[in-house]
Amino acid sequence: MKTQKQIEEQLLRYMQGKGTAEERGDTENWLREHVAEPEYDAMFRRLLDATPAEPDAPALQRIRRRLEMLLAATPDKTDRRPRRLLRIARFAAAAALIVAALLPYLRPAVQTEWFEAYAALGQTREITLPDGTQLWLNSGSRVFYPERFDGRERRIRIDGEVFADVTKDRRHPFVVSASDVEVRVLGTQFSLKSYAENPNIEVALIEGSVAMRAGSPGKSVDYTLAPGDMIRYNRTSGSLETYRIDTETYGSWHSNRNLCFVNQSLSDIAADLERRFNVKIIIEDSELAAMQYYASFINNESLERILRALNSNDNMRISRINGTIIISPN
Repeated sequence: MKTQKQIEEQLLRYMQGKGTAEERGDTENWLREHVAEPEYDAMFRRLLDATPAEPDAPALQRIRRRLEMLLAATPDKTDRRPRRLLRIARFAAAAALIVAALLPYLRPAVQTEWFEAYAALGQTREITLPDGTQLWLNSGSRVFYPERFDGRERRIRIDGEVFADVTKDRRHPFVVSASDVEVRVLGTQFSLKSYAENPNIEVALIEGSVAMRAGSPGKSVDYTLAPGDMIRYNRTSGSLETYRIDTETYGSWHSNRNLCFVNQSLSDIAADLERRFNVKIIIEDSELAAMQYYASFINNESLERILRALNSNDNMRISRINGTIIISPN
């Protein structure tokens, strides 16, 4: 025979979704027998007070009808059914919170709608998420986000490059998924670059702190970034490189159209320039395509000036044919 305190603890665990299937079944059987007995009134009130939220009125009515059916199907040797049904009406709110297993029956699932935002080639775009977080999408980038953040996490997905100024909420981490990388923050500014056609994924922290997980499930590795850190992960090879960056230059592409290349190949730079200026660039030599560059362009330079700067040692011949830029050895 359980004490009332033990029963109350069991019901509270049931309300919280804890316990084994056997324990939940025992709890439901107990409710069928005792939910209407006066000696448990005070306990139901305490459980009601301990529950953070109440179902809406229509849900309570549906739960009440369902409980009436359950109790009606339970043999009652003392023929107290009318009294039981009266007490169910009195304690409908408490019963609704306790018999959590009934909610899937009675309340239709609410599907959160997801939206897609896209920044066209040659353009950037700014959006505000439901929690107030600001996102800037670079050219050719997409972000997928929910109508509202309902769970423990604020989760979005991206394909492309975004700069995020995340609203602080310690109870609900902000999580960005991009291919084989996941970035988790509480409130910070960071940039994430992950285009589907490029195996390299870059995460750069401007301020605050960021936890990054890279790799496929079961083979992932966790990293923590400090302000000024930039990590480049190659999802094909699994290699990882770390760099220190100038946060003011690297993190301001969204506001003043800066371009910052950190040990990047000419082929990767060409892909960025194609998106920025909405042009087609062809590199006709593999050795040229593999050349690595450190370069920053901070004055919203034209495509022509950027190409001239990249060709400062005059090892390339750059021409334009029918709107397509051709880069070949000089």
